[in-house]
Amino acid sequence: METRLRRPLATVERLWLAADAVAPPYANQVVVEGRGVIDQGRLEDAVAKASQANPGSRLVLKGALQGCYWLDSGLTPPVRCLKDVTWDGRGSENAPFLKTALTYHGPICEVLYLEGSSGVTRLVFRSNHGVMDGMGTVYWAEEVFRGLRGEEPLGPHAEPTSMVAFLRQFTERTRKIPPVNCIAPTGEARGLYAGTRWQRLSFTGSFSKVLGRVGWALARSARHYGHGPVMLAIPVDMRQRQPGLRTTNNMSMALYVEVGPEDGPEEIAREVKRQLDERYDCMLFEGGTMVDLIPIVLLELGLKLITLHCHHKGGYSSTALLSNLGRLNRDNFCGGGFQADTVFLIPPRVDGIPAFVVLTGCADRLEVTVSLPNVLATEGRFERLLDDIDRVLR
Repeated sequence: METRLRRPLATVERLWLAADAVAPPYANQVVVEGRGVIDQGRLEDAVAKASQANPGSRLVLKGALQGCYWLDSGLTPPVRCLKDVTWDGRGSENAPFLKTALTYHGPICEVLYLEGSSGVTRLVFRSNHGVMDGMGTVYWAEEVFRGLRGEEPLGPHAEPTSMVAFLRQFTERTRKIPPVNCIAPTGEARGLYAGTRWQRLSFTGSFSKVLGRVGWALARSARHYGHGPVMLAIPVDMRQRQPGLRTTNNMSMALYVEVGPEDGPEEIAREVKRQLDERYDCMLFEGGTMVDLIPIVLLELGLKLITLHCHHKGGYSSTALLSNLGRLNRDNFCGGGFQADTVFLIPPRVDGIPAFVVLTGCADRLEVTVSLPNVLATEGRFERLLDDIDRVLR
């Protein structure tokens, strides 16, 4: 008899589910853009095969409070095929299919197959952040393409059962929760506009110190509007701490890098390296596990109140969340008659983070997606920030 996957709900996953309840969908959306036509039945078979091997893509939430756990539903994530799509892949306009909720009752993941009217084909791999992080979603997408190429999925390997136990292999040290006093990269909140919007910037060529350069652009933009602390929250993929680890699970922890008025890209890159060398990414927050005692519905209310307070006071836990997924192998996203040109990730929607920036790309392509809450994107401020980022990368 086959054993169904069951694992406890991690503390950070409880927070992500509350964030999803506040502003759905709080989802990772990996977009593979290219050319060619994939047979729908063949795609559905590849998704079923990849998800059977990686049941983290088909979980549902069970239990309550500290007893919450994920359980394999056994149901393959749906594949939705849409034809003559007018979305250009450059921003949040004309893409209602990206707003469909992915709830912890299931389905928690899905695949979109979009045939564009311009001849461009896109596949979008969507996962609720409560079950996967960005790199977990990338891995699941790679598994689907293995199926499209007629290869066997690799499945998970050396998957940890507890994030806390995994981190404590590397350090017993803890860290304090950052103060909520950082300034935003586009100034103060204005208006009562719910939601977020995002835009994608694309570059070709060779690039170095991209994270430091974009972080510098965000810091400079924030200081254009006012004075105060500037802090970058930088997610780190913890899979790199254990060679051979393969999993779709949430395995991201954040570094917090303060950027002084005189700091440039070099200083940002140096501070990131220092914190990685000293294993700051492996440190738990003091008192963080108390979150496990709070029902998701109360966390949802708390996040709503915190978001309103931050926008009202103009102080946030970070100036921006800056995620670098790195350079991906384009060959891993080809198969079944489809040839990939590039891969990018749409930032999860979250109204309480002043800016959410994701860096990724393939070969000589760099993709930068930037998301802002609508209250911070008005009066040309979003466009100015995009210009600031564009200038440091040209």
